[in-house]
Amino acid sequence: MRFGFITVVFSSLICSHFSFLINTKKADRWAESEAVLDPNGELLLKWRVDYLLRKIQFEIVLSEKAPAFNWFALGFSDRGELTDSDVCLLWTDYRGQDHFEDMHANAFGKAFPDAIQNCEGFYLNSKSRSIVFERFFDTCDRDDYVIEDGTTHIVWARGNDKLYSSKGLCLLGAQSQDRGFVRVRLLTPPRKPRAEGRELRITNKELQVPGNDTTYWCHVVKLPDFITEQPHHIIQFEASITKGNEGLVHHMELFYCDAHSDIEIPLYNGNCFAEDRPELTKQCAKVKSAWAMGAPPFVYPAEAGLPLGGPDANKYMMLEVHYNNPEMKQDWVDSSGIAIRVTSNLRRFNAAIMELGLEYTDKMAIPGGQEHFPLTGYCVPQCTGVGIPPRGIVVFGSQLHTHLTGIAVMTRHFRQG
Repeated sequence: MRFGFITVVFSSLICSHFSFLINTKKADRWAESEAVLDPNGELLLKWRVDYLLRKIQFEIVLSEKAPAFNWFALGFSDRGELTDSDVCLLWTDYRGQDHFEDMHANAFGKAFPDAIQNCEGFYLNSKSRSIVFERFFDTCDRDDYVIEDGTTHIVWARGNDKLYSSKGLCLLGAQSQDRGFVRVRLLTPPRKPRAEGRELRITNKELQVPGNDTTYWCHVVKLPDFITEQPHHIIQFEASITKGNEGLVHHMELFYCDAHSDIEIPLYNGNCFAEDRPELTKQCAKVKSAWAMGAPPFVYPAEAGLPLGGPDANKYMMLEVHYNNPEMKQDWVDSSGIAIRVTSNLRRFNAAIMELGLEYTDKMAIPGGQEHFPLTGYCVPQCTGVGIPPRGIVVFGSQLHTHLTGIAVMTRHFRQG
C-alpha cells in the first residue's frame, strides 16, 4: 500500500519557477534532511531540496513494523491540525486500484480533491518500501500550502477504510495512533563538505531508556589523551542517532565540565534529575554543541573553531539526551549521541556559544484558556557589556528551540540598547 503527500516550492509572483537563482553554485543547490513522523519510528520522512528549481523531492520510508493501510494522507497545516490542511492522499479503492491525489481539508477535517493537481513525480520503490514524489515550494494554487523558511507543521493520517471515492474522506476519523504531526525545517541549508579533522563520537551505550513520557539522561565521559594533551578546535558537529530511534531522541547537548584541570568528574550515567547525581557533574554546563530533531550538521566557518582540550582544561564532558516517549514504551534501547570533528591546527579565531532564553521554572506555566501566551527573556547591556569585548563579535550561526506548546520563537538584537 502506498501513500501520498504534499509539498511546495518558492516561485515568482507569476509562477515562473525558473526565473531566478540560475547562478546558484552546484554545491549550494541541494539540501537533504529527514525526520520520523510517528512515536514508534515506523514512518521516516526524507526530503531533498533543489534550490535552483525551487522544488522538494519527498521520500516516505515504511519500516517492516508499520501496519498496513488502505489510505494515507501527508501534508501541511498552519498549526499541526488536520483541519484546514493541505495533503496528498494515496488511497486504494474497493477494487484494489491505487490512486494518488492532491487534496485539501475543510474546517471539519473532510478532504476534497484540488481543482489543480500538484503532487508530481510520484513513484513507488518496493525494495526500499518507500514512496517518492515532489512539489514546488509555491504552486500558485490557493488550495496549496506555501513552504517558506522556518518551521513547517507536517501532518499525517492513515486508515483501513475501503473507499469508493476520496471525496469527503474524514481525516479526523483516524485513530489517535494513526495520525499526528511533526515540526521540521524543510528548507535546511545546503550540506557543506565534511570538515577535515579527527572525529570523536560521544554517545550512550545501549541504554535501556526508561518507560517515562520524557527523560533527560546525562552521561559523563573522559576525553581521549590526544585532546587533553593539546588544544583543539571543534570545527563541525552532528547527531548520531540509533537507527529506528529518530522519533525518540528529541534533542541533545554536549557540555564541557568547566572545572580546574586537576578535578576528576565522576563518570555519572543516569537521569539528569536523579537525587544521587554527583554534585560535581553540575559543573558540566558549558555548551559545546546542541542538536534538535531535524537539524543538519553544523560546520564552523573556515576561519573559526570552538576551543576544546589542552593541558590547562578539564578532561571531562557530559552528553545530555532528551528522550520523548509519549507512548511510554519499555523496550527502547538507544546508543545515540553527538559526533564532533576536531583539529589541532588551530584556526585564526576562537568561536564561542551564547545561550539566550528562559529558565525551566513554574513561572513559565501557562494558565488555562489562553489563546496566546508570549514569554520574553532579556540579555541586558549590563550583561553583554561584561561578556562581549568592546570591539564586538561576529554572529555566524543561530539555533532556535521550543517544546511542543511553542508555535514561534525569535531572537532580536538591539544596537546601543
